[in-house]
Amino acid sequence: MKRNNFFIKNYCAKHNLTFELSIWDKQQHPKAGIEAAGRKFRYEFFRNVMKKI
Repeated sequence: MKRNNFFIKNYCAKHNLTFELSIWDKQQHPKAGIEAAGRKFRYEFFRNVMKKI
């Protein structure tokens, strides 16, 4: 787990917050339109998290 993820995971545990993590594999990155693809990935992640609540 990367350093930032470790920090956030510990912060969430300390403050009784749910920690959710999703990894966007480099192989899934498009050659063009990375910002739009990243936004789509991020919004899908948020939708999936909200379904759990």
